[in-house]
Amino acid sequence: MSEISCDVIVIGAGPAGEVAAGRLADGGLEVVVVENHLVAGECSYYACMPSKALLRPGDLIDEARRIVRTARSRYDGRLRPELNSGPGGNPFNELECGKFYARAMSSWSLLIASQGLVLDGPAGLIGFKPRWQPEDHRSFYTAAEGWGLFVQKREAESQTSRIDVRHGRLRVRELVVQAPPGAGEMRVDVRAGGRRVRVAASQQGDEVRIRCSDWVAITEGQEIEIRLTW
Repeated sequence: MSEISCDVIVIGAGPAGEVAAGRLADGGLEVVVVENHLVAGECSYYACMPSKALLRPGDLIDEARRIVRTARSRYDGRLRPELNSGPGGNPFNELECGKFYARAMSSWSLLIASQGLVLDGPAGLIGFKPRWQPEDHRSFYTAAEGWGLFVQKREAESQTSRIDVRHGRLRVRELVVQAPPGAGEMRVDVRAGGRRVRVAASQQGDEVRIRCSDWVAITEGQEIEIRLTW
């Protein structure tokens, strides 16, 4: 077995190890990196980076969902008392929950991409432009002061988009939805908590922006319904 002489040995070639080794080498030191599994760490291989790489191309939704399933099967949150992952083997005491849990949260970005969430809480802007099943879509959303469900259904000459508040509240001044390609000029009807809202709508391509005449606030158990007809 040959011997190697160096100034520093960095154990682990994850993100921290890579940065440390690089800075030490830039400083003129001889550095050896020891890694027995994955160079660049788990993010590059299991979830974070692979799923993010698939977010923008809408035609790769199935591939991205497969990555999410793989991540969740690996980081499932089960107790593993035989491993050193915190008192009693509880993975949630792990720094960043890295070994078993946090990587599965990378699938959150896939949810946002699939529903096409448009959100600016302070400005009162919320909208959805689903890439996944826009003709019959249903997904969970979070906003600045509440969360709930977004549901959208398309018919031959209409589209109904509904924003349900299941907890907290939603304050809105502007809404954004996306009509099907080639639908043409839209007629827009908006109701909040069952009451019609005065709005001004503008259309650019398939995107429809709807400006309310005043702030609209709905609370738990209420909904905003946007109906487009053409």
